Amino acid sequence: MPSRNFVVASALLSTLLFSAQFNFAVASVLTPNTKIKVNLDTNFSLNVRRTPAGEKTGTQQGQATGCVEEISGDWAKINYDQKEDGLPAQAGWSASRYLTAIGTCDNQPTTPTNRI
Repeated sequence: MPSRNFVVASALLSTLLFSAQFNFAVASVLTPNTKIKVNLDTNFSLNVRRTPAGEKTGTQQGQATGCVEEISGDWAKINYDQKEDGLPAQAGWSASRYLTAIGTCDNQPTTPTNRI
């Protein structure tokens, strides 16, 4: 029964294609003090903005890490970790849909040991 197999295969293919179009990942719940990573391949970069949806001030490579400082709608203000290239760390707003929670940040203040 070639025609029946064709109908079943067509239905299965249609279902797979339809589900692939609407395959949404469950977003991580981001709150202040959440450790994140940029959930993009290292060949891509994520825009960093001065304000939510505002002026672009820089980018972060995929897989960069940082800490959430603040949340505003679908945007997160991130204090990104310093890169290995020695450039200063960057802070700014990024779209939260590209960020994945990977733990909590240790924001304990450090006490200077060489007081005068």
